[in-house]
Amino acid sequence: MTDFDRYRPAMAIFFAAPLIMALIFGGVVLNGGSPVRPEFYGPVIYAIPALTWVSSQVVLSLMAVVGCAWGYPKIAALGALGLSGLFEFFAAAAIIAGASGTLLVAMSIPTGAMEMLCAVVCYRG
Repeated sequence: MTDFDRYRPAMAIFFAAPLIMALIFGGVVLNGGSPVRPEFYGPVIYAIPALTWVSSQVVLSLMAVVGCAWGYPKIAALGALGLSGLFEFFAAAAIIAGASGTLLVAMSIPTGAMEMLCAVVCYRG
């Protein structure tokens, strides 16, 4: 049994959280609102159309969840790697902007790191 096989149920659940979050945010966006505020995320993130980052997060999360659930380690690794980069980008942009969303920074950095570790486990298959 490989590490991927051993940990894939837990990783699928872990990757489902950003998927659920993105789907909830997507519902807000489709209703004409936006969960993004410049005071929390900074002007760089605020300038990105909400539908762009919501769809990116949905696609990457789906890749990671489906890859883990159905036993495709390379697909899961690509999704996890993309999510890691996305979360670290959000955190870096908020830090650079001096944004007041400390929860965003506090949660994005370790979440991105965990996703990177999961990507390595998935890649090793």
